[in-house]
Amino acid sequence: MVIIFSESNDQTTFTELEWLDVRGINYVVIYPESEFSLLKVVINNGEVDFSFLIDKKEFSFSDISCLWYRRGTLPYFGPKYSDFLENFDIKIYEGIQKSLNYEYLTLRKFIIYKFNTLPKINSLGQGMVNKLIMLDIAREVGFKVPKTIITEDFDKVEDYYVTDELITKAMHRNFHFINKGYSYHHGTIPIRKSKLENEAKCWHSFFQNKVDKLFEIRVFHFLGKNFAMAIFSQRNEKTKVDFRNYDWDHPNRNIPFNLPKEVEFKINFFMEKAGLNCGSLDIIYTKKKEYVFLEVNPVGQWTVLTTKCNYNIHELIAKKLKEYCDAKKDKRNDEYSSTLQISRRGEAVL
Repeated sequence: MVIIFSESNDQTTFTELEWLDVRGINYVVIYPESEFSLLKVVINNGEVDFSFLIDKKEFSFSDISCLWYRRGTLPYFGPKYSDFLENFDIKIYEGIQKSLNYEYLTLRKFIIYKFNTLPKINSLGQGMVNKLIMLDIAREVGFKVPKTIITEDFDKVEDYYVTDELITKAMHRNFHFINKGYSYHHGTIPIRKSKLENEAKCWHSFFQNKVDKLFEIRVFHFLGKNFAMAIFSQRNEKTKVDFRNYDWDHPNRNIPFNLPKEVEFKINFFMEKAGLNCGSLDIIYTKKKEYVFLEVNPVGQWTVLTTKCNYNIHELIAKKLKEYCDAKKDKRNDEYSSTLQISRRGEAVL
């Protein structure tokens, strides 16, 4: 059985589940809003196992063959303090609550740790990476990266760059919320250095030089293999800074792209150092014929690479998960055969 962590609105997951159904692979999906309850944990010299309920259906860790972390997280399954602390003095309440929080976090970390010991596609909890660390690793493996500064002093930005054309974006994830029926969000925003003096000052902001591109490249990395797509976004006013500012009326042209071996090596080395075995990378191919690393998203979308470039990534993922399941089934059969031989002979068979 495959255990899958995802979000309930992720279409990529739904498409993948169809492939798993076709291959006859059993699976269970956990969403952040799923009802998750831990029943017991057993640790002894012979086994480590735990059982749990997902939406009132019972499962055992020992029955899980592999893990696919797509998105989301393990739901909260900690204590409900109001059930047994409501009659305590406030200081006692806070003290017990703090202690129980540590107990819960210890148990939660153990459950996540055990899930991550399974054969897996990415690790549970890898949904967000630190963009700054990723830039540093990319630089270390030999990628060009945009000239970057993070500061709250705009004078330092003016001193740092020669060029006037810059971009700014979030260091964590893009700003987005909905209020009174209006959606507020931003992605990558072009900005001129000469105009910064007119901008309102705020906390540390992230700036990079605007890279002069020929086209963008979206790469989906999967267990050492790279599937690349060239995106000709530079001639469209909406997408020339970031192809994710989609123009649905005039879509960008997308075609399969063959990466040079040197770039593939850098990508594989980067993903290994970043501790990722699956993810979507954004790279710019510049007018100087350089490959400039922008960022990696472990839970990025890849359906467009399948539809536009015919890479059949969903099928590859289903095939790998089936391999993991078959490997556990073969191991159990071998263990059963060994036990049977020992039982029949009354002695270990060497």
